Amino acid sequence: MRVRWMAKIKVVLLVLTFLTLITTSFLLILYELTIVYITVEGEQDLAIPVLCESRLKILFINSITGAPVELSFKLGDVIRGEYIKTDEATMEYYSSGVLDVESNFRSYESKTLKFCSMLGFKIKVENLLFKLEREYKGVCVELKTKKILDVISN
Repeated sequence: MRVRWMAKIKVVLLVLTFLTLITTSFLLILYELTIVYITVEGEQDLAIPVLCESRLKILFINSITGAPVELSFKLGDVIRGEYIKTDEATMEYYSSGVLDVESNFRSYESKTLKFCSMLGFKIKVENLLFKLEREYKGVCVELKTKKILDVISN
């Protein structure tokens, strides 16, 4: 009889431990979840939930050199510059032979990013859950990050 009670207690403790782990995992994910708002010319276009360290890429053609350019950012509670991918002539054009564009870009960190182009550009958001791609032409787009907990509390 005593053995049965001990077995029941073990099962109850195991279930409680499991529920605690699930609750803790949910709270950690909720804590790390960020909403990225994409606004076009002042009108909200999208609101994308992203987990920490998702990627944002902006792809466009440089209007002076004609070369493709890829700007890559890490998304989290802020937008962080990661790298610029383009040809050598375009990097020279951006730096004017003086600036270290790549290291300046990597030091970029803000809750807001604004990008404009008359020729057009693509925005890609990638994470473990999904990939999203959107094209824009002749407009300015603003991206803002906001923690989900801040959204919920307002």
